[in-house]
Amino acid sequence: MLILHIIIAISSFLLAAGLLVKPEQKVLTINYGLIGATIATGTLLVVQGYSALHVCSAGLFYTLAMIALTMVVRRRLALSV
Repeated sequence: MLILHIIIAISSFLLAAGLLVKPEQKVLTINYGLIGATIATGTLLVVQGYSALHVCSAGLFYTLAMIALTMVVRRRLALSV
């Protein structure tokens, strides 16, 4: 489960970075799904007994970074219309 969680999170970051270069609504929607999957698998990791402090601190960093990237992409999409 941990490897799946890491793969999903890295994929989400890479997709968000790509959206900074070329913002597209359809791809942004896919990224929302990856963000949700990352949060869901992180929750499962805590339930399975992984260190809540470690998972939650990393999750907080991930969530803040993804919020910032998503806000920039949404702004660029709004300005391109």
